[in-house]
Amino acid sequence: AVLAKLIHDTRAAPRFTLPGDADYELFTVLRCDCAGEQRDDNTEWLEMLKRNRVLCEWNDPTDKRSNGFQEQAVKMIELGAKAIMAQTACPASWWEYCCDQAAEIRDHIPLSLNVTSADGDTICPIEELSHGRVSRRSCHRYLDHLVLVGTPCHVNQKPEATKGSDN
Repeated sequence: AVLAKLIHDTRAAPRFTLPGDADYELFTVLRCDCAGEQRDDNTEWLEMLKRNRVLCEWNDPTDKRSNGFQEQAVKMIELGAKAIMAQTACPASWWEYCCDQAAEIRDHIPLSLNVTSADGDTICPIEELSHGRVSRRSCHRYLDHLVLVGTPCHVNQKPEATKGSDN
């Protein structure tokens, strides 16, 4: 249900609308391992794929190298989340928020395989996915103004705003 909602919401988002001449949809193919919930004999999973017009490719269960790219992507999100947690001293219960932010940060940083210029400036994944609707400048602005999850925040309020409270 969560994946179906993600597919639907992403396809419906205005910034991810595909050009009129595109011959594909977002989330056309999913690569999965043969885990219980995504097995080829799980009828609920297969019906969800069919409803959303998604093809599923299962990795070879005998060769662990077949899902190396996906494992590396998850590893990078995990390392990013751990770095955020270490830097801001977040409690373990904030793990999911840190993972979300690590993924968001990775969407705004160019992939090394796309870098051809000497200064490292190239298209970011979010820019490519949105077909330029999210500009490179907005990616840089996002990173410049980024405040990590768990960063302490000091808020000043006028005394009358807190009148009657214990503050």
